[in-house]
Amino acid sequence: MTNEINQETAEVAPPIIKKTDLLNKIWPMLTLLIFVLVYYLFYGPTGISDITNQAIINIFTKYAPYVGWLAGIISLVIFYILVLIKRIAHLTKFIILNPLLLALSFLPWYLFSRQLIFFEPRFTDIARAIISYIGEPLLVASKGAGILSAIWLAYIVIKKIIKK
Repeated sequence: MTNEINQETAEVAPPIIKKTDLLNKIWPMLTLLIFVLVYYLFYGPTGISDITNQAIINIFTKYAPYVGWLAGIISLVIFYILVLIKRIAHLTKFIILNPLLLALSFLPWYLFSRQLIFFEPRFTDIARAIISYIGEPLLVASKGAGILSAIWLAYIVIKKIIKK
């Protein structure tokens, strides 16, 4: 028990504080920041732009950079909901699940951007703008988040091996 009372001295023992790795606590936030940074770096139409409507170009130039923040924050909320479910299911001792949950939280953006880029037709200017301004940087950023999740998983596995 964490707070046992010593009958002879009537003192309460201090609670046992679980020692955790700081990197495991900040890794999801670090992934969010790198996801947004990669999205912003790859933002914009790639190659020759085939969008003829200047109003659509202006709208996507003005508002598309914020899609990275929106997608990253939604993914972080999904990650923390999955971690809450993991905690409710009493699986907190399995720290190796956290990188998998992080990758799972960014997976919808990868699937969405992959669908946009490889399977959606580019018939209209708005479709071309969505694919060019949102789909392409989202694909690169979600791949980067997957790579960061794999690095986190490797870090945990190597740490467990060295600890034994």
